[in-house]
Amino acid sequence: MKGWRIPYASRIIAVADTYSAITMKRSYKEPRTYEEALEIMNNVAGTQLDRDLVEIFCNIPKNKVLACKPEKVDFDIDDIPDNIEENNTPEA
Repeated sequence: MKGWRIPYASRIIAVADTYSAITMKRSYKEPRTYEEALEIMNNVAGTQLDRDLVEIFCNIPKNKVLACKPEKVDFDIDDIPDNIEENNTPEA
């Protein structure tokens, strides 16, 4: 699917998810800055992301975007149930 065939909500989520993926720390990479994220997103606008939605996102004031980012993401491996594989397998 491409262009208008991609549901509008999906295109919005893609922009937000891309920003999040770029700016959040991962086990394999350090987070990028707000400015770096916007530059990357603008570089792929029109190919990987909806150009109009990237423009709208980039016009949201920086302080509003940064206010949405949690200070810290708490995750404790001990909180995962021992039977996680059983809970995520599809029923036959």
